[in-house]
Amino acid sequence: MSETLDLFLLCAGKGSRLQPLTDSCPKPLLPLLGHSMADRALDACQSLPIASRVVNAHHLAPEIQAFAHERGFQHVQVEPVLLDSGGALAKAHNDHKLAATHLLTHNGDLLHDIDLVPLWETHLREGNDITLVLVDRPAVNTVRLRAGDFVGVVGHAKCPDDLTDSVARTFSGIAFYRTAVLAGWSSRAWSIKDLWHKASQEGLRVRCVDAPSDCLWEDCGTPADLARATFALLERQGLERWIHPEAVVSSGAELGRHVVVEAHAHVETGSKLSDCVLFPHARVGVGQSLVSTLRNPSGDAPC
Repeated sequence: MSETLDLFLLCAGKGSRLQPLTDSCPKPLLPLLGHSMADRALDACQSLPIASRVVNAHHLAPEIQAFAHERGFQHVQVEPVLLDSGGALAKAHNDHKLAATHLLTHNGDLLHDIDLVPLWETHLREGNDITLVLVDRPAVNTVRLRAGDFVGVVGHAKCPDDLTDSVARTFSGIAFYRTAVLAGWSSRAWSIKDLWHKASQEGLRVRCVDAPSDCLWEDCGTPADLARATFALLERQGLERWIHPEAVVSSGAELGRHVVVEAHAHVETGSKLSDCVLFPHARVGVGQSLVSTLRNPSGDAPC
């Protein structure tokens, strides 16, 4: 039987920690230097042999639906009630929306430059049931592994007490699954961590693979995270500031270091900006100073 791959892009979250930015825009559709996080996720998956693409939606679902239609997704799973990551995948499986033998899941709010092709090849070569892609972020490392095998997630009810000789890492938001492991799981809300623990304890092959140590990886869950990701992109491109061609910036405005002005944003004369991101249609008035702030039309988020 040939091995095939589907993609599930997880985009249903409310983005509560990014309010008010997400009051008017789903978190995955917030742009980073002109390209939404969801588009950047698709770009990261472009070299993989993906047969079908599925995305889930809840908060501001019509905007996610429009995005999916424009990008040619095969299915949009609208969730009137949030199902969490596990329930979302199980529902797609139970509704027969996942036809491939394997499934790639990718959070819709990530920024990274991880090459996913060798990780997919490792998943197949090792015959894994689940392959979790991990990064080393000591401040938030909760996933434990031993000799590459998943051991548990610290704080989860099923995590073993004995973590001797285990290594701590952070889940990147990217994983490969043999689709069959979702069989029998409920379409109601549950965490994908439940599947990792149960599969491991039942003897399935749940492996952990580290992303390269020098990779760019940011989980854009908070204003500080989103700002850090945006400014990391600037620095990777050797830039101090970036202005979208369709933005309007007065010649009398003063733009300092780490300033991003997205499409249709307006910066009026006499204003001063530093360490700021203006999302589409945001405005900075005449003579206004803005420091360490993310702004869109629905409000400001200090960063």
